[in-house]
Amino acid sequence: MMILQTQGQPLNLSLTLEAGQAFRWQSDGDGWWVGVISGQLVRIRQQGSSGDLEFEAAPGPDGDVEELLHRYFRLDDPIAEIYQSISRNRAMEELVERYHGLRLLRQDPWECLASYICSANNEVEQIKKLVKQICDKFGSPINGHE
Repeated sequence: MMILQTQGQPLNLSLTLEAGQAFRWQSDGDGWWVGVISGQLVRIRQQGSSGDLEFEAAPGPDGDVEELLHRYFRLDDPIAEIYQSISRNRAMEELVERYHGLRLLRQDPWECLASYICSANNEVEQIKKLVKQICDKFGSPINGHE
């Protein structure tokens, strides 16, 4: 198991992965999430008070995945400045408060585009199903997972 330190950056893993911007993440119901980032199978969960991310990955060495996760969750973005910039009225302040820790993901452009196309006139569960079908048909299994 490896640890990715969020260094005080607000990150709500569940909120981020369930927000309807990425559709291949699966929760095991016990705090762990399984997904694929740039061909790497990743199993990840958020640690309690620190907010750091505990993860394991295959097939590559975990050291390579740490930077990948840092980039994927955009942990270099100046989130405090962003929050301050968009909190120009009470409605936005309330949204920032309610969704504190929601991060925009830096996804693979092709996967993001294909997911967006699948989203037309569909709800999240249907989009997940369509994206999975595309991956099953045209993708390659990673470490025994499809």
